[in-house]
Amino acid sequence: MSLNPSPAIAALLSFLFPGVGQIYAGDLRKGVLWALPMLLFILAIIWLLIGPKISIVGLITNPQTRMAIVVLNVAFFLYHVAAMIDAYSLARAERYRGFSRTSSTAPVVLAGLVALTMVLHGIPEAYALDVDKFLNTFAGHDVVPSFTPRPTTAPSTTPLATPSPDVTAVPSGSVEPTPSGPVGPSPTPRACPQVDFAGWGPAADGRLNILLSGSDSRSDEGAGTNSIRTDSMMLLSIEIATCKAALFSFPRNMNCAVGYPAWFHIPLENGQDYPLCLNYLWRSAAANPNNYPGSVGIGPECQAQFDCERGWRALTGAIQIFANQQIDGVIAVNLKGFVALVEALPGHGVWIDVPEALHDDVYHDSQQRPIVVDFQPGCQFLDGEEALAFARSRHQDSDYQRARRQQIFLQQVRKQLDPLALLGSLDSLLLAAQENLFMSFEQSDFQYLAQIASHVDADRLYRYDFAPNKLNDFNSMDDLAAKIYNIFSEPEPEPNNNNEDPCPPR
Repeated sequence: MSLNPSPAIAALLSFLFPGVGQIYAGDLRKGVLWALPMLLFILAIIWLLIGPKISIVGLITNPQTRMAIVVLNVAFFLYHVAAMIDAYSLARAERYRGFSRTSSTAPVVLAGLVALTMVLHGIPEAYALDVDKFLNTFAGHDVVPSFTPRPTTAPSTTPLATPSPDVTAVPSGSVEPTPSGPVGPSPTPRACPQVDFAGWGPAADGRLNILLSGSDSRSDEGAGTNSIRTDSMMLLSIEIATCKAALFSFPRNMNCAVGYPAWFHIPLENGQDYPLCLNYLWRSAAANPNNYPGSVGIGPECQAQFDCERGWRALTGAIQIFANQQIDGVIAVNLKGFVALVEALPGHGVWIDVPEALHDDVYHDSQQRPIVVDFQPGCQFLDGEEALAFARSRHQDSDYQRARRQQIFLQQVRKQLDPLALLGSLDSLLLAAQENLFMSFEQSDFQYLAQIASHVDADRLYRYDFAPNKLNDFNSMDDLAAKIYNIFSEPEPEPNNNNEDPCPPR
């Protein structure tokens, strides 16, 4: 408390903490009253930080609470400015009573503090409005046809004299390495931490299935006149009760490459079979409105729109029929989006333990520029373009090896990142996703997706791909579907010892 308070100092103190300027100007009671809203705000922030992180996701993904935050920020700005002006006025009145003059610079200081307050509240306000605008674009595209899974049993596999080149035989009681780590019988069933999914539709059947797709489009608009082909297609399947997760890759040349058995086919929603490679199905459906349902009123130009519902409906419908799994949603990204999303991650990249040397002299990056790909085995940090090259290069080996590298990439990203911790990079992620990402989920789904993803143990991820030699282990489409259905009853992959895991370096 000052006997001759400076109005400029009083305004500054209430800028730093509303109410302190009033106390400095000599009015303790008014200072406490002005400070109460700020104290409550600080307590609310502390409660959010020490509480479940999912509550923050819930605030952001709920349209009502999101707009409430926007309105409260405006109200807090007005409160902040009013506290400064009141403190300034109190100090000036106190000076008049003491027959002291107010400095001519005090009004300038007050005006500057008000302008600074506008910036401090305006930046988060603009950010919040951008987030709201972006999230409102997720209107829940209805791209998954209705589907009732067929009854599924264990696959009727034919005994093999020798294992397929990509299949590892695991004798009873032993532990052998596989592409996803050493495997052995789980001593006790693993239970997922307490997660309340009551009332969430995708979790109703106890299993969450998400189609992950990457297109070959390089367009800034997400697609283009020559787009798109879905060169990467994976089914992420999560068992809700245990948080076990499996990643199944469907090669882009599925159905048209040499080696696929005669019984394999791609069934369509209309009961017919698709005759071409799986990665052309999206494009065929998007370009032919008369033959495929969806995107009413949009003609062949739909093939140049990344959110063409007709294309995604055809692809999800086909995969859920031959996989015999209800697909709950789609997440798809194009090449530029992949690069931008990786570089929007904390650190602007990802650590990858490259399993073997990879060299490609004819690879083209996301900008269609020819570059030489040359990765040596071992742990290394990759930026967006390098990560794309690791996940997309195929000239050295095959589409099937590329699919396995894509699985490794997703597994490594999940191992290194807490999905809820990405909130700190939300602005960069949203900017990267605006034109390059397609999602079929509703806003209300995001908090559940983040919660279940945070509990998935990436070290125990089941990984499987349907290369032609893998399908030789089955006798029918039902056997293929049974492999997916029964995956979580197989021995669970055991995590590597943390002390032996070199990536990322510790």
